[in-house]
Amino acid sequence: MEFIRPVSVVSKLREFRLLFNNRTDLHFYTDGSLKHSDQTLVNMGCAWIETSNPEEYRFSVQCTDYASSSRAEAMAILTALLTAPKYCHVTIYTDSAICIQLLTKHEYGSHHINGKTVNQMIWCYIHWVIQALHLHISTIKIKAHDTDQLNNDTDRLAKETYKNDLPIFFIDHKFTFHHPILVWNKRIIEFNHRNFINQLYQAQLFNCYISFRRNINLYELTKKRLINWSLINSYMAYDYNGKQSTSFDASYWKQFRLKLFTYTIPTVEVLKNRHPHLYNNYSWTCPNDVLRLKYGATTKTMVRCQENESLEHVFLCETVRPIMIQIIKNLILRITSDLRSIHPSRITKHVIHKLSSLPYFNPDSRLDSDISLTQLIQGFIPDSLFDFLKNFGCNASEIKHIVCSNLNWLVNEIHSKIWIPRCKNLRLREIAVGILPEHKKKGTLKKINVNNLTFPVIHYLDNPVVQHCDNDLWNIWIEYSCQTGKPWQDF
Repeated sequence: MEFIRPVSVVSKLREFRLLFNNRTDLHFYTDGSLKHSDQTLVNMGCAWIETSNPEEYRFSVQCTDYASSSRAEAMAILTALLTAPKYCHVTIYTDSAICIQLLTKHEYGSHHINGKTVNQMIWCYIHWVIQALHLHISTIKIKAHDTDQLNNDTDRLAKETYKNDLPIFFIDHKFTFHHPILVWNKRIIEFNHRNFINQLYQAQLFNCYISFRRNINLYELTKKRLINWSLINSYMAYDYNGKQSTSFDASYWKQFRLKLFTYTIPTVEVLKNRHPHLYNNYSWTCPNDVLRLKYGATTKTMVRCQENESLEHVFLCETVRPIMIQIIKNLILRITSDLRSIHPSRITKHVIHKLSSLPYFNPDSRLDSDISLTQLIQGFIPDSLFDFLKNFGCNASEIKHIVCSNLNWLVNEIHSKIWIPRCKNLRLREIAVGILPEHKKKGTLKKINVNNLTFPVIHYLDNPVVQHCDNDLWNIWIEYSCQTGKPWQDF
């Protein structure tokens, strides 16, 4: 027990080892408990009861880090095995299938622990104890929360650990009887190493992304927990064809979604910044035509829209607004149809009305308390939509399918009915002044548009740029993820 901490736990376990010193058979009921008190606070405890004297031979303690029910169960098994004498036959009664599987693998000699194993240090310690004490292990699977009184007592004992503020059990870092380990920020990583490195890399890039000045509003929405980043990750990787191989078509749609997401889709305002030698005239506005009543005329005529073409204007221009409204209505019908296929009896007029009243399904909504329609089209999935589907009765897999498939359909409809016609109108304007695609390529000789009568307007900042986001936030996200066992996107 030299690598077990704290000292109070070691003393208690040694007392039990003295009591069991002459035993050749031990029977333990083990159980773990996990409770998420809030977003960052997790309580985890483990307990066991030895069947020869259930009232006296019982032990419980708190656990920490990488919170999961299987980790708490593994801790309970470890503390039980530490009390066994040499050459003892130990029978473990547990409701954890993963723990039984790993103990069985050890019994048959296939107990290889590697970087893919979850709770690696605990299982390395368990296997080391079994080998050092020459223990023979048997496991019996029992049903959780059933009629077995001892199992129910063990479960109750595990839940009382954090209520009674018992000491926290952990393995000292000096324990070296294990395979090569991965350490980050003085913390041993006890889950899949490749997944952890991927998460670390993603968190750093995301931290860098929301630090951009253009993403100030996005950062504020993230702080208010209005965006579901886990669903956004699934949507960005979504392939509407469902194929494993990457096609040119799938690559195009992923590129289009990414440009929407990063505000780099080539609107006229973006083109003015990229190619001021071509688009620095104030007449370069929205390429759509709108009905206007000219001065002195009695009937409306088609004239060019005089609004600057920002990303929001692309979808809310007066010309395309009727098309946009119809697309949104069809989107609501599609979501309703998906919900009806899952729970037919739950679809009511109240549910449909509640879905239709969500602010991001209304082109005229200007609420700052939730995602706008433009942000939804970009791929910023609101947390309120996730909550609506969850309250309706959809599980995580069904929510992912409904959101990703319908948002993909929305972008496809907007691309074919709004974006492509708009690009054709812009192309006609470019041809009229002699702007060709090769003039906009990097590394080519720049063409000067002789029709430009003004120079680009330069906006000088009166105040210095103030950083709105800490560049080291990703450290906090990963640290909380390791403590609570949740994805880093939740923080």
